[in-house]
Amino acid sequence: MNVDNLRHYAPGLSKEQLYALLGPPHFSEGMWGVREWNYLFNFRSARGQEPFQCQFMVIFDREGIAQQAHWKPQSCSAVLDPPAARPRPEAAAALPAQPLRLSADALFGFDSATVTAGGRARIERLLQQVREASQVQDILVVGYADRLGDAAHNLKLSQRRAEAVRQVLIEGGVAPAAIRAEGRGSTQPLADCAKVKARAALIACLAPDRRVEISASADRRG
Repeated sequence: MNVDNLRHYAPGLSKEQLYALLGPPHFSEGMWGVREWNYLFNFRSARGQEPFQCQFMVIFDREGIAQQAHWKPQSCSAVLDPPAARPRPEAAAALPAQPLRLSADALFGFDSATVTAGGRARIERLLQQVREASQVQDILVVGYADRLGDAAHNLKLSQRRAEAVRQVLIEGGVAPAAIRAEGRGSTQPLADCAKVKARAALIACLAPDRRVEISASADRRG
């Protein structure tokens, strides 16, 4: 029995219309002079389950127009309920237009490209967001350094730090082909520390320049 046909039953149908929809009644009732048609249907609650039987009774008026319908047992009416919608997984927000900035001081030890436990936890909090974005976009991880120290050393350190963050993301499920890493040294500073002279204060002032940024770019693979 096509359950969709059953769902189209409604009071007001004529016997001819009901016949076309559900076929002849199963208790050998005639077409004329009867006020009740009965159908027997076998349903399964799931594939592989034993079938269960339901009786569907339609009551007509004197003109042969359906007025009421009853199920026996009444619990059989549940077969007409629409299928339960599968819950949709909650989608993570894609990466924002502005890069996600992670403080290098919070991710690494001094002059190190080894991610600390605390730094790993910070990166892992972004994992779902980056996974979602990596399905449709390339992900770029860029390391930056402040202007203190040797420029060549800082460039290499920023590259190694970007690679370290990329590796944590890959370990968390981001496809390696979807994510690139670059180091740009101190080429794009954020902090304005021109008036700061004391070294300790200068190091603190330059903290925004020591960072790793994660951003999404247009998909180059399509």
